[in-house]
Amino acid sequence: DGQVTISQNNPTVTLGSNTTFGSGVSLSNATFPSGHVLKTQMFDSSASITQESSGSWTPSALTSGSFSHGSGNKILIIAVCFMATTNEGWFVRVGGATSGVELEYYNSSSNSQLDTTTYAFLDSPSGTSTTYTVEFRRNSSGTATFYNVSSKLILMEVKG
Repeated sequence: DGQVTISQNNPTVTLGSNTTFGSGVSLSNATFPSGHVLKTQMFDSSASITQESSGSWTPSALTSGSFSHGSGNKILIIAVCFMATTNEGWFVRVGGATSGVELEYYNSSSNSQLDTTTYAFLDSPSGTSTTYTVEFRRNSSGTATFYNVSSKLILMEVKG
């Protein structure tokens, strides 16, 4: 209920659940519990499309640039991908991640079909800055098209 408690022996401050701060307040030295989301950032691109027809991993235009994070923290990566292929599906992954899987989308049609998928996993990066880029490739033949302008990359820093 907006109550503030200050302890002299252990300098901590406990705030009520509906407490608000003015513009001059900084939480840069605050300590948060493990699992707490510290920062959320969404990335998009104004580039139209990126295409791939060789079967090699290809970076899309959807990238985080240098994403700073605390040492030992985790990054929840969510990629919403709009893609099409001329034959039998595609693979997608997030480059720069220290862990994670390749997501395969397979459609048995041989026509150009626009599909969407959401790719999410928890990364355990080293250091304090990581660049994440959505990468893709075709499944077996044809051309894979990644729709950069419609896709999104969301990164959430989680306290380790």
